[in-house]
Amino acid sequence: PPPTQGGSFSDLQEALRLVRPHILWFAGHGDARQPDGRETLGFSSESGEAELFNPAAVSYVIQPHLTISGGSLECVVLNACCSGGALGTLGDLLVRCGVPSVVSWGSRAHNDASALFARGFAAAAVGGEGYTEAYEAGRACIVAQLEPSRRLAGVRMQRFELIDPLDRRVVQPADVAAGRAP
Repeated sequence: PPPTQGGSFSDLQEALRLVRPHILWFAGHGDARQPDGRETLGFSSESGEAELFNPAAVSYVIQPHLTISGGSLECVVLNACCSGGALGTLGDLLVRCGVPSVVSWGSRAHNDASALFARGFAAAAVGGEGYTEAYEAGRACIVAQLEPSRRLAGVRMQRFELIDPLDRRVVQPADVAAGRAP
């Protein structure tokens, strides 16, 4: 099916069953908080309400579609904040259940940086590159991105840099609006 904005968890299950994809791409929120405080992907019901499912439930639904289970799914791209890198995240669980290639953010990600990464990754994957090369192409789009409004007398500066996600320099607009950061 075509990309969906606001897809539900049942939409995901139906699409996996009907399409048998090689790549599953999730773009959205990966840091939605469940009642127990754990972060997870955010889905949307038909009425537009948030649907939050434990990462283990999401990986359980994906597992039968993996190549090791006779399916065709070989890469999952979680272009969503905090979707990987730590024990118990969906990215971690997908690696543990046998997804050959998982791409995820270990930190929060600015929407523009996510879009740049997506452009580079997708162009390389569609062009026939392997998933490692596609990841590097996405990363290169972020590193090479230049913001015209930050040009100074012939000097162009990067808007984004790849740093340790726990570094204090990582600030999101929501942090500023909520008074958690300058």
